[in-house]
Amino acid sequence: MIEKVFTNGHVYTGESAQPWVSAFAIENGQLAALGDDRAAESWIGAQTEVIDLEGAFVMPGFVDAHCHCALQGQTEVFEHPVEPTLDLEGLLAEIRKAVTGLPEGAWAVVSPYSAALQTQVETAAALARLDEAAAGHPVIVREYSRHNRWVSSAALAAARIDASTPDPEHGTVVKDPVSGGLTGVLYESAGLPVEHAFLAARALSAQDHSRSVREGLRILNSFGITGAADAAASEQIMAGAAALDEAGELSAWVVSAMPANDHIFGFEPIGAALYGIGSELSTSHHRPNFVKVFLDGVPPARTAAFSQPYLPQPGDGPGQQTCGETLFAEDELFDVLFEAAGRNLSAIIHCTGDASIHLALNAIERLRNAGCTEQSYHLSHCQFILPADQPRLAELNVVAEMSPFFWVPGPVPEAISTIVPAEIAGDIHPNRRLLDLGVQLVSGSDWPCSDTPDPWYAIHGLVTRADPLGLTPGVLNGDQAISLPEAITMCTSSAADSLGLGELTGSLKAGKSADFIVCDRNPFTIAPGELSQVRVQQTWFAGGLVYRAPEVQQTSTVGSPASALSFLYLSEPDAIAAGVTDMAGCVEAMDQTLQLLQLGDYRMAGNDGNSHGAMVTFPASPQFPNMPADGPDRRFMAMPAYLGGQYDAAGMKWYGSNLANRDRQLPRSILMFMLNDKETGAPLMLMSANLLSAYRTGAVPGVGAKYLALPDASVAAIIGPGVMGKTGLEAYAAVRPITTVRVLGRRRESAEAYREWVHSRLPSVQEVIVCGSLQEAVAGADIVHCGVSGPAGSAGYPHLLTAWLKPGAFICSVSNLSLDDDVLTDPASGLFIDNLQMYFDWQEEVGYPAHESIGIIGNRYVDLMHENRLGPDCVSNIGDVALGRRPGRTDDAQIIVFSVGGMPIEDIAWASQVYQRARERRIGIELPLWDVPVMA
Repeated sequence: MIEKVFTNGHVYTGESAQPWVSAFAIENGQLAALGDDRAAESWIGAQTEVIDLEGAFVMPGFVDAHCHCALQGQTEVFEHPVEPTLDLEGLLAEIRKAVTGLPEGAWAVVSPYSAALQTQVETAAALARLDEAAAGHPVIVREYSRHNRWVSSAALAAARIDASTPDPEHGTVVKDPVSGGLTGVLYESAGLPVEHAFLAARALSAQDHSRSVREGLRILNSFGITGAADAAASEQIMAGAAALDEAGELSAWVVSAMPANDHIFGFEPIGAALYGIGSELSTSHHRPNFVKVFLDGVPPARTAAFSQPYLPQPGDGPGQQTCGETLFAEDELFDVLFEAAGRNLSAIIHCTGDASIHLALNAIERLRNAGCTEQSYHLSHCQFILPADQPRLAELNVVAEMSPFFWVPGPVPEAISTIVPAEIAGDIHPNRRLLDLGVQLVSGSDWPCSDTPDPWYAIHGLVTRADPLGLTPGVLNGDQAISLPEAITMCTSSAADSLGLGELTGSLKAGKSADFIVCDRNPFTIAPGELSQVRVQQTWFAGGLVYRAPEVQQTSTVGSPASALSFLYLSEPDAIAAGVTDMAGCVEAMDQTLQLLQLGDYRMAGNDGNSHGAMVTFPASPQFPNMPADGPDRRFMAMPAYLGGQYDAAGMKWYGSNLANRDRQLPRSILMFMLNDKETGAPLMLMSANLLSAYRTGAVPGVGAKYLALPDASVAAIIGPGVMGKTGLEAYAAVRPITTVRVLGRRRESAEAYREWVHSRLPSVQEVIVCGSLQEAVAGADIVHCGVSGPAGSAGYPHLLTAWLKPGAFICSVSNLSLDDDVLTDPASGLFIDNLQMYFDWQEEVGYPAHESIGIIGNRYVDLMHENRLGPDCVSNIGDVALGRRPGRTDDAQIIVFSVGGMPIEDIAWASQVYQRARERRIGIELPLWDVPVMA
């Protein structure tokens, strides 16, 4: 009997014989018929449920060819999950949370930390900070790839690892480069003793493992995934999946890959002993039909096997070179795969370097010649393939299983480009070429070793080769983009076929499992740059609804006055999790913003659209008892703006400021930011904005240094070791090779605290010198950054004499600063600014001399223009330099002065990117504004 009939849809089947239909029927969990609405009338019986799709887009459920859903489910339920964007301070804060309330000696597991933190944690000092946060508990912090760990001293002791412990085969116990002491960082197999100690202390029950599998699949279902390969499944994980299926509770096809070897997870048993167990745990929807082989490691740890040596890195010894190594020789790999083939098992082979792929292809060629023709062999991750090996994948019927976070610009490809030779790194993921060669391509998210399992993220990148989150500009090898149908195939039918599920799922065809998704828009009718915005509204598996999106409006663009409205709220920890402290990304965003400024695609307050904002100040002696009195930095400020380009949003930053806040252990300014829909004005997001403001303020000097500082600038002078001094230095370090910092503060204690912060945050900085005077701080500095707040009046501003300045110095003022007028009026100097018109508006608002009221050096520029001592053409907007309209530095000895006043369009840009990432990662709290407005 036909149980359900769906009508009135735009249904993409993925079947070339019948690619589009509008209706389909379900019987006993399978698709019984597909066609148009007229044909559907004949399928409907007295007991049939008819569901009107109301024109919605429907397509096959996605199949993820490589993930670790059970491990992430375990993290979500039994461990302490964190966002991989956390900086070191944020990570340590989460570790403190994780151990709070634990019994004495109890273990805590925190996952994951970003590979970008690797150099910061590889010191004995960092281990001491971890131990302080761990409060005596054994703590494991797993790195993003799950190949490496950072563990507390208590965990090292439990695993009997000390400074004398030798490096195991295929692993490294990382030591402090100076002291030789332990750092707690364990690469690859060096982490196994810790995993074994943890598992011995806190084993999960069978019910716990089922719960982990259920939770992992619940998350996958929310992204429309109805089939997945668990790419390293232990006996306990497989038993959990089988138990769920026997109970009718498995919500996706699960193909388990059993580890043939294991140097990172600590599973037991593995290999042949596990294969026999797996065969007994096969159920209708759980298929333990693969083995998992680790053939090499990962590029960031230099454990992936390449055909050429890695690029030299800081700390390498003289002449030190490595290509990485494979964990098996070719004969050994052949034997492992041949034994598995004898049990009718296919294989997922982890190989991230071109040398490991070459070795794997050699072994597979021998297997094919030996009669192993039915097995499916996945080369997992597969981002770097020698040109001569690329056609061999098709010839040998080998699956190229690709990882989405490698085929778009972003931190991972950027990090790899710094350690792998350019001719290899430059040919990452040649997807178009491989398809043209006839290679079977599939998508494997590798989640949670990636940001998200969302297939629309993968599809967006496949079609555009651009970052779906918009955090990294540009495209990565744009000629390797593929079409939307090809990308969908990679994530559906091709992936299903590669896992032995092709006759069961992956497309919509009569007789196949009724696995499909309903989306909020049709990807074939939107711009490619919007593909990552497609959202799954419903996920159906085997004819049953396994996911329905919460009925909360995700955007605030309304179609009628009575529409419900909600907005996203981000606390400061939420903002950190959404990447607000990503300084390299923020510098790029500010670069784009300053260019849009010069192109005119923006509006701020004021008649000419250039006002910094509206400020509320107070009299020195108020006449009313409750009115605040004037004081240092005491004001309220509203900063509204619209920014076009890729941001195309409006919003406003609102803050109160009072230097006396420090006496209350509060920041000088407390800021909030509201992002709005540009058409309706409806709120999209309200967020804590102290970090937003701090990072965009620091990033603009980074843009200046990017275009104006000497390329080899390595010494930075920081005048004012506060927030602006911290984020400014982070930005300089992102664009120039800063190795020495000279810092001056009002109090020596603050400068010394800054020194400790630099060592913990920026491991590339080798020396931090606490100085006793301005002259000492500035001496020999390539970059001088002034971020000192204080009362108005140039007599109290830090004053730099021209004679102190090093030829070629780049001087940046983000707050009060005074310079000799001769350096400002010297035609040989270079004067630059973020937005000259804004300073003219300031002068109109506060009067001449503006610099006496607002101490940023750009106000001295306009005062000198008022005095006819400087012409407007002597000052260039940095956006014009970025656009190539105005020259930047003219010679290596030129003194450069750059003024940064701060603009609300900068908040708009960075908040928009934080908002987008928060939506992608489901970070924050959705708050209702109204269901129906009382007055409309």
